[in-house]
Amino acid sequence: MLGMIVSFAQIIITPQFAAYGQNESLAATNNTMTTTMHTPNSTLTATNNSTAIDTFSAEGSIGSLILTNMTLSSPSNNVTSPTTSTPASLLPGKTFVLSGYWQLKVDNGNVTSFVARFTKVHIDATNRHTHEIANFTSSNNNVSLKPNVNGTTLISGVSDVALNNATAWSDVNTTIIVNDLSTITISLNPSTTSNHFNGQSIYGIVNALKDKGGNQLISFPSI
Repeated sequence: MLGMIVSFAQIIITPQFAAYGQNESLAATNNTMTTTMHTPNSTLTATNNSTAIDTFSAEGSIGSLILTNMTLSSPSNNVTSPTTSTPASLLPGKTFVLSGYWQLKVDNGNVTSFVARFTKVHIDATNRHTHEIANFTSSNNNVSLKPNVNGTTLISGVSDVALNNATAWSDVNTTIIVNDLSTITISLNPSTTSNHFNGQSIYGIVNALKDKGGNQLISFPSI
């Protein structure tokens, strides 16, 4: 996600409890439906008791880039016009690499915690530093997640952003998107973070999703 962050007034949940993939098994008992869905990338086991799961935890890793520019000029011996450019085959040395982890906790529909910690360093190994996104406050305490590989959960609020263990920016408009229970996108308002992330989002993956009993709701092939 590039450019300015739009501050959302509420949390939007788009659940679609539908069969996905080639294999599906259904069993209904006392109005409870248990579904196991197999996809090329993940296996999801979900329980639907007519009410959405509103107490859960999720966590995963961050692996992202902050690009300084999207294209490189063509080599001089191949220039066909002064404005010709070609997609970068090698990332510029000043491209930032981000690596770390994140964790989200929701209790009875309230976001009780969202934390992301990661290292940010240039590809050429310069300007290494750390960040922490913490003290997240949701703008709407009505989170409702149905474990669904086709669902998108969008949470908006404000958070504090630390630089090298010291808070650098406070009350930053923050948008968190969990897509298909597989990836996460974290977007910080560039105008209140001194455009430190070059107007670009931070990306990661979901490694674990658990219900209030600590039961895993989703699993992916191990590496």
